[in-house]
Amino acid sequence: MPSAVLRSSSVRGSAKVGPWSYRAYRSRVVAAAKSTQDHRPCVVLSNDDGCDFPLLTSLYHELRRSLPRELEVVICAPATNQSAASHRITLGKKMRVTERRDVGKHVFSVEGSPADSMQVAIGSRCSVVPTLGLTPILAVSGINLGPNLSTDVLYSGTVAAAREAGFNGVPAISASLATRELTEASCQGAVTATCRLVEAAVRLLGTDPPANYPRRFEGLLGNGQRNSRSIVELSEERDGVTSMDHPKALRDAFRSGDVMLNLNVPPGWAEPAD
Repeated sequence: MPSAVLRSSSVRGSAKVGPWSYRAYRSRVVAAAKSTQDHRPCVVLSNDDGCDFPLLTSLYHELRRSLPRELEVVICAPATNQSAASHRITLGKKMRVTERRDVGKHVFSVEGSPADSMQVAIGSRCSVVPTLGLTPILAVSGINLGPNLSTDVLYSGTVAAAREAGFNGVPAISASLATRELTEASCQGAVTATCRLVEAAVRLLGTDPPANYPRRFEGLLGNGQRNSRSIVELSEERDGVTSMDHPKALRDAFRSGDVMLNLNVPPGWAEPAD
């Protein structure tokens, strides 16, 4: 499949395709837009170290092996290293999206930032994942080389890609290897730990489409803030006292993309023996 060129606009998620590929692209969009009921569930992967980064490709292949067969795994990641890109997005420039069949099935590189990559993946019904006939139930960004702790999360492109998924109403996880030394043992530990967390998240979420995806924005509030829909019931009042089911509130917030998980795997971590 030749590269498709997307031109980003000031309206995030909208895109135009070069005239030479418009007919084929439009037919896929129309087919995908007819109904979401038949869409297959998928897990979307991204990162900030680039589409070819070993920790990303190792995670991709391990998830394809370990997740239920009905779950597809899709990569939509930057074409080049975008470390410390934070939540930068591309406006007014072309972004080339290339299908990387040399890496695996449903693997795409994006000439943009990590946030761009996630937006290209799931940001609208014209995005990569819907046009494949898939629906994202979970987004995973990583595995990053180096920790993302404390103020690191403000600079991290890895965390930003997960946060972008949450903005779109998709549950999200960012994962990092808490060392900058990439050894076989540390790589295997990070991949195994991330897979176990993803498997647990899938058991919690199920394979139905997220209730908050695509997230609907309901206009601007009077104070200029954007009002977005959430499915979280935070509290109820009884006898003048506010109470909250904290575990349920956190689970619901994760399901709706309002809270994300940030995993940092120590370099010496190994899966406990049964």
